[in-house]
Amino acid sequence: MAGNQSILDHQMVRKKPPTFPMDARETLVHFSKYLLEFEKTEILEVDTIYYINTTEVNKKSMGTPDGPENDGFDNDKGEYNCDVKDHINYRYEVKKHIGKGSFGQVF
Repeated sequence: MAGNQSILDHQMVRKKPPTFPMDARETLVHFSKYLLEFEKTEILEVDTIYYINTTEVNKKSMGTPDGPENDGFDNDKGEYNCDVKDHINYRYEVKKHIGKGSFGQVF
């Protein structure tokens, strides 16, 4: 009986969910369903990933950021449409929109 418990304990340890930070390829393996198609390529340019929103699938435009008004990523003033839980270069999480400053938005 003790031997069986040891095997079960060992299996449970191996199945721990992945945690950040991690490299870009590992992030793609575990979390690609949370990334937009262009992010799956863009993320490979970053050495270490510290944050992506893993609580919901990104609901932003499924296009690429090169159409009119950045294909929905920017507003008509050219400011990025940033949402709570967005990432900044896969390193920082946007926690709260505070307001506007002289040269843009404040988060």
